[in-house]
Amino acid sequence: MITATIQKVLPVYPEYMHVQWTISDPNSQVGTVSVLRSGSPEGPFDVVSEDIPIDTFFYQDYSLAKFGLSQNFWYRLRITSKVKPDEVVLSDPRTVEF
Repeated sequence: MITATIQKVLPVYPEYMHVQWTISDPNSQVGTVSVLRSGSPEGPFDVVSEDIPIDTFFYQDYSLAKFGLSQNFWYRLRITSKVKPDEVVLSDPRTVEF
């Protein structure tokens, strides 16, 4: 069973938001990794990066500079299985913790 957890969301002023995660994949079934972002934890979430290599565990969101890094955004991961492409795993949403 695949599980994904966002470990931290960290603003790197004034340039980008750093999102870091872990993926537990004991049976090597991860197919694709995408990062989603929303203005609230309930969504809706938009894809901000797709097809992230499965051995990459961070994303740097430079597009937020136009909004200002002090505004809260929530991130979540969407993982698809290469064994069962219709199976999608979503991480819990996470934002900056001060």
